[in-house]
Amino acid sequence: MRAAAVERVRARRAAAFKKGICTQCCRRPALEDSNSCRACLDYQNDWQQQHFDERREDGVCVGCGTAPVEGKRWRCDPCQALQKKRQDAFLAQRKADGICTRCPNPSRPGLTECGEHPLRPHRRTRKRRRT
Repeated sequence: MRAAAVERVRARRAAAFKKGICTQCCRRPALEDSNSCRACLDYQNDWQQQHFDERREDGVCVGCGTAPVEGKRWRCDPCQALQKKRQDAFLAQRKADGICTRCPNPSRPGLTECGEHPLRPHRRTRKRRRT
């Protein structure tokens, strides 16, 4: 029974996607660069922010919500490793596409950032190579 319901939802969302309609509510037109409408995106962002804040206040991992974390950390070790893996893949894709890693502008040739961002403090001086 559950598999049939899942397939119906998938078919409904696929049809909505082809028509340019929000795949969440299947009523309003989707935004230009998204599968969802503004109302559904706002609702989802508010929900995620609420759960993030609740988990931080409770002292549990913001990723899984079960593992306790201490100090200034927000994620447990497995969730932190997963986040690093995702972030590394995201940055590698942006570098391969020639897009700045901090904004949507094209990066400068041979660099990972465009010229609009100030240099980060640890990158202001070039380290000397030891010979």
